[in-house]
Amino acid sequence: MRISIITLLSFVLPGFTIAQTNPAKQQSIDGGFEFYFLILIASLAGLLATLYFQHKKVKRISLLLEKENDKNRQLKLAFEEQQIALTKKTDEI
Repeated sequence: MRISIITLLSFVLPGFTIAQTNPAKQQSIDGGFEFYFLILIASLAGLLATLYFQHKKVKRISLLLEKENDKNRQLKLAFEEQQIALTKKTDEI
């Protein structure tokens, strides 16, 4: 995500500045804006793709953590049952 934001800032903002301050070096100011507008769209698409894949990664990790939490709960219940059984046996003695 940071890379997409850096790409957006490093290509688009200087491009608009160049298009506004130095029109003599371009074919036309509209062509310059079109080029940087396309870079803006590409950068935003990259940012959205990055956000999508980060969301999928976080969702996958959340599911794994939930499975581990379920295993821990089951182990805790088994431990408590064993502790109760051990307590009953020691009370009988």
